[in-house]
Amino acid sequence: MQSREGTADANQLPIKWYAPIASVAALSERHADRQYLQHRFYGTRPPDLSLQEGAAIRTEVSFMKKAIPILLVVFLCLLVAFSAVCEYRQQHPVPEEMLVSFESHGKCWFKNAEGETLECEGTNYSGDMQVIDASIGGFSASYFSLTVPYSKRLEASLENAGPDSFISVGSDLGGWAVLGSGVQRTIFTDSGVETTGENMEYSIRFFSIEEFYLEVTGSGESHIRYVRKGGKLYLTAQDAAFTVEFKSFLEEGSMDSMDFSAGETCTIRIRDGGMEFVR
Repeated sequence: MQSREGTADANQLPIKWYAPIASVAALSERHADRQYLQHRFYGTRPPDLSLQEGAAIRTEVSFMKKAIPILLVVFLCLLVAFSAVCEYRQQHPVPEEMLVSFESHGKCWFKNAEGETLECEGTNYSGDMQVIDASIGGFSASYFSLTVPYSKRLEASLENAGPDSFISVGSDLGGWAVLGSGVQRTIFTDSGVETTGENMEYSIRFFSIEEFYLEVTGSGESHIRYVRKGGKLYLTAQDAAFTVEFKSFLEEGSMDSMDFSAGETCTIRIRDGGMEFVR
């Protein structure tokens, strides 16, 4: 029994011959890892990236190359425009106050862009619009003047406007005044004035350049519109002729004048040294 067991032990293979050999799956994984590393370090396209996806990527890259310069130009243009606006605001700051002067034989009402109102009769006034100061005077000793917070738009309505009725609005940006009979409603803005009424015999004045001012006289049944855009002023009377004159507080009479027919537009160039007609 012992010899058989010994013989069997002698014929048995050593244990080390039974060590496990790497499987086919493990070898496949190693091979795949090697391929991945090759793709990663040598920049080869991964096998799962289709031709369509590659074409889409190239299209996006091409679009970005074209779009970036355009976006850069747009950004620079916006930057220049923003700088110009800032410079203009520094040279022309928004006023804090404006002076409203008027003389009327009846009631008059004011309404600003914020919706606040004032009702005035003589030297009495009431409403929710703030009045910073009130005084007799202004352009004339007989006018009643109110200093109110600045607003981009002020609408004035007059009751029974007679020949000597007067209303003006002025700020650091300039001033407009409307005189005469038949005026019922006037809207003052930074860029001009629009007047409506019936059987108007009016005179409208524009003050902007120190001692010089513009005066427009005429008559009409509907409305007169004066708009300032940049360095020019445009005047139009809808249904009646009007006359435009350049005047100075330092001189008597007219420095220059022109007559215009109904519906015709008068164009005036405004300069630091004065005003001139664009003929």
